[in-house]
Amino acid sequence: EFLSFANNRLKGLPGSIGELSQLRSLYLNWNQLEVVPEGISRLQALRELQLNHNAIHELPSWLAHLKNLTWLTLDQNPLDPQAISFVKSELPLCKTDLSSHF
Repeated sequence: EFLSFANNRLKGLPGSIGELSQLRSLYLNWNQLEVVPEGISRLQALRELQLNHNAIHELPSWLAHLKNLTWLTLDQNPLDPQAISFVKSELPLCKTDLSSHF
């Protein structure tokens, strides 16, 4: 239910990450991700996604379809203003950490 790839200098994840249907927490903080790996879109049980301290500029629209997501960390990413607006409008029930953007 919990998987951490934190602090590994990852630039991506294999698509097979989406096969972990019972995964509830995924820690990808402190890597070199420039995009949110698409395989995550199939993790419908996911409750917590940590993406802080990466190189992410944009957020995919499918994040809004992760209905069980309740915690998302995005601080210390060079997010575009549109990405910040997306979080506020499309993920209103999800606790988010955007502290480095205010």
